[in-house]
Amino acid sequence: MTTTATTAKVSVADILAEKFILALENGTIPWQKPWKTISVQNAVSRKAYSGVNAFILGMFGSDNYYLTFNQIKAMGGTLEKGTRSMPVQFFSKVEASKSKDGKEFLLRRYYNVFPMNKVTLADGKVFKRADKVISFSPDAEAERLASLSTCPVKTGTLACYQPSSHRITMPSKDSFKSVAHYYATLFHEIGHSLKEKGTHSTGFGSEPYAKEELVAELFSSLCLAECGLDASDTFTNATAYIENWLTALKGDKTLILSASAEAFKRFTALTKVAEQAEEVEA
Repeated sequence: MTTTATTAKVSVADILAEKFILALENGTIPWQKPWKTISVQNAVSRKAYSGVNAFILGMFGSDNYYLTFNQIKAMGGTLEKGTRSMPVQFFSKVEASKSKDGKEFLLRRYYNVFPMNKVTLADGKVFKRADKVISFSPDAEAERLASLSTCPVKTGTLACYQPSSHRITMPSKDSFKSVAHYYATLFHEIGHSLKEKGTHSTGFGSEPYAKEELVAELFSSLCLAECGLDASDTFTNATAYIENWLTALKGDKTLILSASAEAFKRFTALTKVAEQAEEVEA
């Protein structure tokens, strides 16, 4: 049996929730940030961050590459004065033989990382980047990503997902303000369709319902970012809407953490279909 423990005095959930609350209080919905790519990685290992870490760095960070202070020192670099760190969480396994109760468990910890664009390397060295370059037609790429969904889409008057029939209904494309608005809505509904069977909530206004809506919005933002579509004008910024999320987040600071993890899980499940297809073709 594996359990989870934490030694951090201030949890990542608290840090992330406070950032979201501050952004909402300033009239900005942070998960709608149209960042260029979700491939945020460590500048030394070149390993991509995933899950909640990808959300934290993608939404609130200023670069696609990050590294710890010790990594900066090892590279002979200098960090720009006043640069703030970003928290990244990780889990380390504690073997049963080393635990007090004789059970294996996961120890959750977090460390701070800094953006590479705030680091100056010694001797005039230049950090080699390999940023993803978006060179495709946005709507064509969105169609490709949407086609990975196994959920049928039919034309109707409202945008919704029907769990009972596992079907998405979408208004006609020409009824939307823009291409980005259409795909933002479509990906939102696809996000709902990827929820595990038997766990759909119909309680409008309930906590599970609110979390599921947040998961779908985060999922949609991930998809738009993957396609290179500008999401800055696709979601509502109504005062009542922002107040609703402020109330939810202040009441449960773990909400954004769990919703982010679930959204990334569904996004990974969707894109994995494409990766498997590519492997078969190869």
